[in-house]
Amino acid sequence: MIKPYAITVTLCSILGFMLTSGRLSAASEIYHWKDAEGNPVFSDQPKGQRYLATYQRRYQDVRLVSYQTQMPGQRIIRIYSQPKLQPGDTIELQLNGETYQSPLHSQFFLLHHLPRGHHKVRALVRNKNKRILFTSRSTSLNIP
Repeated sequence: MIKPYAITVTLCSILGFMLTSGRLSAASEIYHWKDAEGNPVFSDQPKGQRYLATYQRRYQDVRLVSYQTQMPGQRIIRIYSQPKLQPGDTIELQLNGETYQSPLHSQFFLLHHLPRGHHKVRALVRNKNKRILFTSRSTSLNIP
């Protein structure tokens, strides 16, 4: 059985050798922390939330829910996203494949003066450069 102390000494020896042999520049940063089991971890990448935040920025799901109002031909659309809408990102609402509402940083949209019949609504999540990050599935609306 290898003792944890022996692993730590071995890792430190390897890192020391690499530093003195010029494989790692003296200006390079080496990060050290202990994992959940108490084992030492060495990396050239810092442990922290920075990379997790980048990963969470990717939208996994965008859903639309339609609420009927008392006004004929009018609907409120609420948009739920996972994760929630990030700063700088906007939602563009499309009705029957055409832009109905320009991109806004909002989860609520009011559709008004809708003609009777069947309509399809979908949402596009865009970043600050107007690039589409996620497109929701189309939701059907029936206006009596």
